[in-house]
Amino acid sequence: MKRVPPSPALKRAAKSPLGEVHGLLPDYVDPLPRSVGDLPYFLRDRRFLVTLAVALLATWLLWPTPPATPEATEAEVRVTQFLTALRDHDVDAAMDMTSGVQTGADPSFLVPSAISDDWDFRQIRERYSYQDEPVDIEVEAVLVDAEGYEYPTTFYLERTSVDEPWILREPFALVSFPVTALAYVEANGVRLPEPYDDPDDYNPPQFAMFPGSYRFYSNVGSVAEVDSQSVTLAGGAVHMVETPAVRLVDEAAAQSAIDAYVDDCAKLPDLIVGGCPFGADRVPVPDDDEYIFSTVSKVEWKVVEYPIVTVVGSGLVVTDRQAGMIELTATSAGSDPQVSVLDCRIVTDRLAIRVLPDGQLRVYPEGYAGRLSEVESDLIERRTCDV
Repeated sequence: MKRVPPSPALKRAAKSPLGEVHGLLPDYVDPLPRSVGDLPYFLRDRRFLVTLAVALLATWLLWPTPPATPEATEAEVRVTQFLTALRDHDVDAAMDMTSGVQTGADPSFLVPSAISDDWDFRQIRERYSYQDEPVDIEVEAVLVDAEGYEYPTTFYLERTSVDEPWILREPFALVSFPVTALAYVEANGVRLPEPYDDPDDYNPPQFAMFPGSYRFYSNVGSVAEVDSQSVTLAGGAVHMVETPAVRLVDEAAAQSAIDAYVDDCAKLPDLIVGGCPFGADRVPVPDDDEYIFSTVSKVEWKVVEYPIVTVVGSGLVVTDRQAGMIELTATSAGSDPQVSVLDCRIVTDRLAIRVLPDGQLRVYPEGYAGRLSEVESDLIERRTCDV
């Protein structure tokens, strides 16, 4: 009997991953080769190449693309150039882009050393223009401090015509300083003499400062500790610096300054001098204190014991821990001069100490009263001889 071969339908198919996938697809879809051996022929097949090209084209057309970044305007470029110049400490370049400092403002802090590095800027964008071809415009920028906090600011730009470059109109912050126990003003380590015009009617002058971060005041060597303040100033801001807390560390220096001040007062050939911590308004006749010298021809002071002082408060006010003693020798005028010797106290509790920019201490006379006045008529006359 002739052996009948088995039906092809019953033949076990070769195990192939491609075959398994192919079996799941309709007859008219043939995206994959039937076996690994057919793969080289399949890759050369025209239908595969066309399908691949169409898929790549569709992917390219449908792939989301970010919107195009608009080109920066001339005004935006100008503000970027200005802030970049500040970051580079190029004061001359920055000033050339401005209309100059406001009338009455002090430009002493507009120097490279007063510009810090702990700030940056971003998001420069034109905000508002007043004409189709503007000669006045506003540009917004965001300043960022060292901790990442943002400070939006607006710059105002102007030009004489559309063909001229933009100029930033007064892009400075205006800063005022209070009267303090520090005989100077300070920003980012730059110290300037205090600018007091009239101590009897104090009106704090304003300093022009570039936009950026500032630290007002700092410790003064080993003499005084000062609570510094950090702030980021935007263009056009008006800022009043808070009165810093000041603590005198070197009390020995304060004692030496008071001793020297007492010595200077003791050299004066007068019975009483406004601002000095001792004095007498009259001198009794020796051995008869019911009478006084009508006139005095000679006055001599001799320090017997210096006062022991301490300094308290942010105003560095002097307080006596122990009063000092001074001896007055006065000679009467006339053909028969007499000499009277008096023991007097030294009372320093109305003196004040201030710190100079170089760290030296200066004693201010009685009558200071927080106004820095050294006018004779405003100074207190001390009578400490108990006559």
